[in-house]
Amino acid sequence: MYQSLYRKYRPNNFEDVVGQEIPVKILSNAIKNNRIAHAYLFSGIRGTGKTTIAKIFARTINCLNPEGLKPCGKCVVCTQNNTDIVEIDAASNNGVDEIRELRDKVSLVPSISRFKVYIIDEVHMLSTSAFNALLKTLEEPPAHVVFILATTEAYKIPATILSRCQRLDFKAISIENIILRLEHICKEEKIKIKKDALAEIARLANGGMRDAISLLEQVWSYSEEITIEDVHKINGTLDKENIKLLFKSIFENDIQKCFELIKNYDSLGVDFAKLIDELIYFSHNLILVKNNIAFDDNLYNKKDYDELKAIITIDRLIELIKIFNSSNNEIKIVSNKKLVFEMMLINSIKIEQEETKIIVEQKKEEITSKAIVNPKYVESIKNEFKEVMLRKEESKEKTSNDDLEDKIVSLKNLRIDNTLSEFDKRVLNSLQKKMENLKDYVVDLEYSEIATIMLDGKLKAASKEYMLYVYDEALESVKFNQKIQKVESLIKIMLGSDYKVISINNDEWEKIKEEFNSKSRKYEKKEETDEIRKIISKINETEDFIDSNFSDIISYE
Repeated sequence: MYQSLYRKYRPNNFEDVVGQEIPVKILSNAIKNNRIAHAYLFSGIRGTGKTTIAKIFARTINCLNPEGLKPCGKCVVCTQNNTDIVEIDAASNNGVDEIRELRDKVSLVPSISRFKVYIIDEVHMLSTSAFNALLKTLEEPPAHVVFILATTEAYKIPATILSRCQRLDFKAISIENIILRLEHICKEEKIKIKKDALAEIARLANGGMRDAISLLEQVWSYSEEITIEDVHKINGTLDKENIKLLFKSIFENDIQKCFELIKNYDSLGVDFAKLIDELIYFSHNLILVKNNIAFDDNLYNKKDYDELKAIITIDRLIELIKIFNSSNNEIKIVSNKKLVFEMMLINSIKIEQEETKIIVEQKKEEITSKAIVNPKYVESIKNEFKEVMLRKEESKEKTSNDDLEDKIVSLKNLRIDNTLSEFDKRVLNSLQKKMENLKDYVVDLEYSEIATIMLDGKLKAASKEYMLYVYDEALESVKFNQKIQKVESLIKIMLGSDYKVISINNDEWEKIKEEFNSKSRKYEKKEETDEIRKIISKINETEDFIDSNFSDIISYE
């Protein structure tokens, strides 16, 4: 049976591990000096060897006939499925019941080994209750138990857990070490590959050995003699000449050229999320060149930057990197990545709203060119465009310390405090009954959208001036907050009085409710400043601009 390359060439002992000298030395010395800790935390990006080294460590400390720091590979511990080494995937076993079951079993002595080793992968996925259940065991573990917690997001792990573990940070593996390992695999598997293709695979892996080996295997399936062009085709990336051409078009504010290139890249199947990463990488290197700082790169050399380095400023490059980074976070969570990339370029080129309207018209033509338009597709395009435009408007007026997103958080916190500082149960009960009339507005063409949004949430807290809505999903809460002024207008029509509103998601509500009931936090009412009112106005302006430009699109079932 065929075995994937990353599994076939997974290291079996510490000597085979590449690029993780510090964790390997710490663990090797712990074994040599018999100072094995009861709990370790392996932290680092994916594909850097956390789980592999955890397994090597577990086999080495349990091997019946170790050869120095190598498992013998012959004893019952090494050759059979050892029940004393337990692997747990916290992503799918993250509940308190699973951890309680583990806690009950740790007292059992190992059957054939010296230690009972629990490897908990993706440990940051455990729930708060599960972490609490694990904490007691970490505080007073049996002498025969070793925990190895592996995570890509150590910041999500409670401090009480971190303080009870010996933490080992796994760094990104260098391009040179990845190339050496890939060369070894290519030699063993008789894979024909060009040197520049091998170097490009190593660069695109971003420090992850597993990603590099997986990409190599994928390209090998596509071509018998691998070239750098094959690597880009399979990975959905562009060669350096196209990256330079696109970057130059951005810098020269050539929107027409940019959109022609995007159309061509889309037809080639380019991954726009990866393309943003490449633009950030190119911009970073250009800053180094402008500052005469040496850099080691297997793809670009200084000549690739000569044309641009004399005409672009470092401030402009830093500004572009900020825009690219902002879109990099956004593009990963939306379905229409091409649209987000287009809006990123609009933001980068700094065209004004009149020119933005031209782009809107182009998108409308793209949508309405189909004989039948799915209404959900139209709505998704509108929503994605709204998010991008909100960020575009934000970038024009941001201060040096705050951006619009931070101010929206301030608005939420202010209105939450103002609601709960004068919370009145009787007012809440009265308003909940009155808000049942929202159903009457669902059939009203002017207010149907707002009424539907409000009905999807629940009115959970109120005072004489404020209402707090709660939604199960965070995206629904965001949608409500994007339409605050329209919501407040409908409430005034229904009740005949002004109310200020805000919404949060259910996770936020549970935390607030706990603080409110335990009185662990003091809520104080504060006046809404002109700056807060400007934030609400800005959100509304963005909504009106998008809605007015998309309102004439006809959708058909």
